[in-house]
Amino acid sequence: MSQVDAILKKDPAVQYIFQVSGFSFVGQGDNVGLAFIRLKPWDTRKTNATDFIKHSNGALFMGLKDAQAFVVNLPTVQGLSQFGGFDMYLQDRAGAGHAQLVQAQNTLLARRQRTLIRSPACTRTACRTRRN
Repeated sequence: MSQVDAILKKDPAVQYIFQVSGFSFVGQGDNVGLAFIRLKPWDTRKTNATDFIKHSNGALFMGLKDAQAFVVNLPTVQGLSQFGGFDMYLQDRAGAGHAQLVQAQNTLLARRQRTLIRSPACTRTACRTRRN
């Protein structure tokens, strides 16, 4: 785990790393571990999460000789997948102001909630598209 930490901390986008040895999503044991990586705020780094993941996986592949480690992005929307998901940013490009932006946000969230409630394909943890 110390090798993984050293490799990942070389990237200037990393703010800190929290590691757990002996446990991972694949089980428990002396030969497993996991780490949660916190990236620096957007305005203080030059890379996005996707590029960071690609770079980090390459660095880990080349830098670790006796172990296998990889970086994945946790889901941003519960129930979409084990890894992946998507990010969404609502922007005030028209310069309408904070109040209008909050109103647009609330409208978007309300419409999404209505879609989830009405959809017969929705389950408790996910909403899946029906296939005909």
